Order: sequence, then structure tokens, then C-alpha cells
Amino acid sequence: MQHLAYYLARQSGFPAHGDALAALLAALQQAHDNGDTLIRLNDEQQRAADTLAATPLLADDDRAAPLTRRGDRLWISRNYQQEARLAAYIRARLDGGDALGRIDNFNPLPLQSGGGSGRGCEKSRSDDVHNELPTALAPAEAVSVPSDNLRAEQQQAVRLARSQRLALINGGPGTGKTYTIARLIAAERAAAPDIRIALAAPTGKAAKRMEESLATAGVSGLPAQTLHRLLGIGADGKARYHASRQLPYDIIIIDEASMLSLELAHALLAATAPATRLILLGDADQLAAVEPGAILHDLSQHPALQQQRVTLKESTRFSADSGIGKLAAILSGEGAQHGERLLAALRQKQLPPPVGEGRGGARLQTTDAETDAPIHWYPSPDADLYRALIAPYRHYLDALQTADATPQQLLTLYDQYRILCAGHHGALGTRRINAALRQIHQREQGENPARPHYRGLPLMVLANDYRLQLYNGDIGICLGNDDALQLHLPGHEPVPLDRLNRANLADAYALSIHKSQGSEYPRVALALDAHAERLLSRELLYTGITRSKGALDIYASEAALRAAASTPTRRNTGLAWHLNPADG
Repeated sequence: MQHLAYYLARQSGFPAHGDALAALLAALQQAHDNGDTLIRLNDEQQRAADTLAATPLLADDDRAAPLTRRGDRLWISRNYQQEARLAAYIRARLDGGDALGRIDNFNPLPLQSGGGSGRGCEKSRSDDVHNELPTALAPAEAVSVPSDNLRAEQQQAVRLARSQRLALINGGPGTGKTYTIARLIAAERAAAPDIRIALAAPTGKAAKRMEESLATAGVSGLPAQTLHRLLGIGADGKARYHASRQLPYDIIIIDEASMLSLELAHALLAATAPATRLILLGDADQLAAVEPGAILHDLSQHPALQQQRVTLKESTRFSADSGIGKLAAILSGEGAQHGERLLAALRQKQLPPPVGEGRGGARLQTTDAETDAPIHWYPSPDADLYRALIAPYRHYLDALQTADATPQQLLTLYDQYRILCAGHHGALGTRRINAALRQIHQREQGENPARPHYRGLPLMVLANDYRLQLYNGDIGICLGNDDALQLHLPGHEPVPLDRLNRANLADAYALSIHKSQGSEYPRVALALDAHAERLLSRELLYTGITRSKGALDIYASEAALRAAASTPTRRNTGLAWHLNPADG
């Protein structure tokens, strides 16, 4: 970062300002690593910014510069421009027909060349026919809504999505977001059989789950895809669809929108034609994207967008009185003392550990009365930790020894359970757990420990491979002979392991909580290591707990749980400010 700062200072003709620039760039880099898009300047940083304001390195106005300052906020200019354009796209949707009529001349950024010229909102030059759509939608009260088994809040969500060009449907696990969308799609198809609908999600796993869930709800013939594939983003990072060539759809529905980063949200809105209805589904209480930005949270909290938002509250997966329901309500609710309230809920019933769950560590247990799904808390895991963690995989491991088990049956058994970790390091991190479970698996099943891959090994894909149609976060299991192992993934043809880049594969007995978003499992083991203190947050804990559809094992100390529950993630972003700069 220091070298970059001095290089930029020299190139601009102001080498004496390299130190000030380096300090600000280092702060911005740290902010970027935390998921922030900007920093709020302290007194020392303000003085450094004042020094740079007289140079081409920092701009307080609309000049092109590497850094942009507005008041006490400082951005890398790329982030500033993307947030400004994103806000402009959103405002255009809220303005309705008037904005649509002015779209040819719409300039979202008053920046000069080099800082963005407003190309972001050029009229689509694709072969799309959005001009056939009306410039104004019917008012919400005039929109027909199917009543088939929809709760009042779900009917409200359908009405919103049919009457607005931007709709935010927020809700926790099991609140019926997918079923609501299924009924929306059915109503749209009944009204216009040729309507063009696109389904997408930020990850391949989330897209597959979206497609499967909609198929279960009666919606067929609509494949879901990753946002990268929807936008046609190739290996070079360039998108086929963008502001000058927009997506040819009437409705675009994005699931797991909490995972939208600033970069991806900007690309999506730029490529979405003004007349296209955009529906964002997600849970604003879950983790934001790994990359900078907190799009769904920012939009859900902004006062000007409350008419575009519906929150589904009633869960059918677990009731408010169930064990997981109570924990989720504590973590997503307002008020104070989240950590103490969470610990009190876990201590509500003190029972011995269940038989067969390992001899060491389980001290407290609560039981979900409605589903009889246990919640075990292991506050002090001992030497039997890794054997306890692998125990719920036993049905899967045993099935690997049978000759007649099909790949689909094995995949189903493997997906009954998952270990989710806060981070990669420490005794409860993914690396140690995966290494320990690998050893146990190999020893029990007589596998050669010298072989990097073996039958039954679960693997995660870590990078998109468009050639093989594999995406970051896809998970499968190795099956076949040692010399001809194949990776079997749900809904995908087996892929010979020798066609994969081994550097882009990782053992998947245990995953990070971030990687689990968009997934759910009948049983989850949640592991929070003390080494992950920097990563612990209320959103992380909420996301991990709500991945379970039933049983939950928590491996964490009191201190780790208290720290996580008491630490909400508050990313410093500028989207809300761009939506209404008058807010200060």
C-alpha cells in the first residue's frame, strides 16, 4: 500500500505527499477488508485529507481523483462512483413513469471524464422490447393477488412485487419467501403467458436451492442461475450485460440478496432495464457479502424505501416457541443484552448429554418441543471433540461401505449434517476440523492417507469454472475407484477429478458460516473458536444457527457466544447517504 501511495504521488507530481496518501490508503484498505466502502475521518485523517485536497490525489468536488471526500467521509473513488450510480438507478425506479421518460438523458453522476460520465444509465441497446411495457404500473390496491394458502403478509408481498419496479421481500428462514414467489410467478404467468422471468442468486448453491424450492412449490421451467452467469461475467471479469446492453427480462428475482456486494449490486442494477421489475429476496439479519457493501441491509433500513419493503415474520420451519426460533428471535430482535439473553435461553433446561453423542463436553441441552429437535451446547469441548463432530456423519460413512448405495443416496445422507465454523484457524476452525475428520475417515475406512483424495471425501469448489459449469461454493463427494475418482454434485453430471484444478478444491466436512449461506441442513454443528474473535458477530451467529432445520450442536464457550451475540455488524457504507445526501 505504501509503494502504491508513493507511486501515485510521484505520478501526480506531488511526491512530498506520499506519507499522507499512504496513511489514508492503509485505512481504506483495512476498511475494505472489514467490508466497508468508506471511512469516517478522525482528526488526524482529516488533517491528512486537507493536505491532499490541494493536489490531484483527492477531490472534495466533482474532479476526477483516486480519492473522493464528502464532509468527514472518504472513499476510494471507484466505490464512491458505484454507490452514486446505484443510488441513481434506485431513485429512477422510485420515480416511476417520469424517470422512465427521462432515462435517455439521465446522468446519475455529476463527474467528469475519468470519474464516470453517466454511461451507467444509457438506454438499453439490446434486442429487448421493454418499450412495449407500460411506463407506469397499476397501484397496489388495484393489483389482483392470489389467495391460495397465502397469509396476509404474503399477499402483501405479492401485491408489492406486482405494483412496484423495486420490491424488497425480507424474512427469516421458513417464513415462506419461496412459496410467496411461487404464487407471484403463477399469477404473472396467468396474466401474461409470455412474460420473461429470470431467477438468480449470488452463489451456485443458493441458485440451486432456489430452483429446487420453487419446483417443490409448483413452479417449473424456470432455471435459477448465479448472478455472474445471469450477467454473463466471464473469466476476465467483463459482463455481457451492462448499462448499454441490458437484460431481456420483464421480471428479475434475486434470492439471498443479503449476499449482494456493492460491486455485484451495481452490475445488476446497471444491467436491469428501467421498466424491468426487480425483486430482492433475503434476510437482512444474515451476514452481508464477504466483499464490501451491505446492500440489502442498507435498502431495508432506508426510510425512503419502506413502501418497497415487506417483512415476512411467521416461520413455518420453526415456531417462535421452538428452541431455534427463540435463539433466532433473540439475535434478530431489538433491545440490549443479546449475549446474556442468549445464554439464559441455552441454560433454560439443564439435562445430561444424549447417549452416543460423545463422552466429553456436552453439558447443557434444550429441546425443541414442536419438532423434538435437540439443541446441544458444548461449552468446554474436550479431547473427544473431533469424534463428537464426526459422529452425526456416521450414517453417511456407514453407507459408503455398502455396495448398493447410489451416488444420489450418498449425497442425500451427506447433506443431512454439516459443521459450520466462524473461521479457518484454531481447534474449532475449518482447517483443524477438516484435517482431523479426514484422518478419522481414512483410518476407519482403510483409505491410504498418502492419497490427497479418496472415496467419500466431501469437496468444495473454491472458484468458478465456467467450462465445467461449476461455481464457487458448490459441494460434492468423491466416488469411484482410486484411479478414476469423480466428483458427484447434486443436479450435475459427475466430473472426473483429473479435470479439476486441485488448488481450487477444499475438504468439506466443515465449512465457514459464510459459505453456508443459502443452504439448510437437518442437523448443524456450530463451532466458534476463540481465535475467530475478530470474526464473531450477531449476524454470523444468527446465520449459523438458522442453517439448521432441526437439531443444533453448539461448540462454543460462554465468552465466545456472549461476544458474538453482543457485536452487531455495522458496515460503514455510503449508499444511504447517496440516496439522500441531505441526511448529512
